[in-house]
Amino acid sequence: MNVFDFKIVISSYKTSYETTAKLLIESLVNNNFPKSQILLVIGGYENKSEITYQDVRTIKVNHNSYDHTGLIEIIENKHESDYWFSTHDTCVAGSDFINFIIQFKHKKDYTSITDMGWLNMGMFHKNYLKRNSDYILSMKNCSKIRAILSERVFTRLENYDYYIPDYECIRSLEDQNIYKDNKKRNVLYFKNIDLYKYQSYEALNIMKPNFSNIKMELM
Repeated sequence: MNVFDFKIVISSYKTSYETTAKLLIESLVNNNFPKSQILLVIGGYENKSEITYQDVRTIKVNHNSYDHTGLIEIIENKHESDYWFSTHDTCVAGSDFINFIIQFKHKKDYTSITDMGWLNMGMFHKNYLKRNSDYILSMKNCSKIRAILSERVFTRLENYDYYIPDYECIRSLEDQNIYKDNKKRNVLYFKNIDLYKYQSYEALNIMKPNFSNIKMELM
């Protein structure tokens, strides 16, 4: 796989994208990932429109479906790519992230971040999205609780692969708030993938995955 075999879709929200998605896009560009291969989808608007943000194609949509926002846009409007890496906006890519993705042998149509399938993040083949479009579209305008409870569903729809086991994801027990907002967050660090996820306490309390906990700052 090379950088033109897949695109990255980022799901974001209208009140936060200028803080959260900005940092993620910058980290991907620092990985030498082409901006033309990034699609930012921002939920929460009354009317749909398209802009360019950070030199990236950006779609503002008239629904908010949390981590499903980007995949719904891909399916509904037939955006083209053989593979899509779907990610939350509250992530930051380390310097080895893109190299890891390129070198990984993708043998299944869905590769989850971890073996348990938390976060609904990972690499989706276009055929997987087509086969499972009814479920994905059913998440349109879902509640926050339903979005959180939907985690791990993708691993149950079909056979899947994963990048790392859960125990190779480290959760810092120190409060992390790189966005300077009013939410308390832990940082999840996915070892080997070299990806950071800034996770709200609300989601962590529901998930309670088997991540390794440490008391230190990861960034």
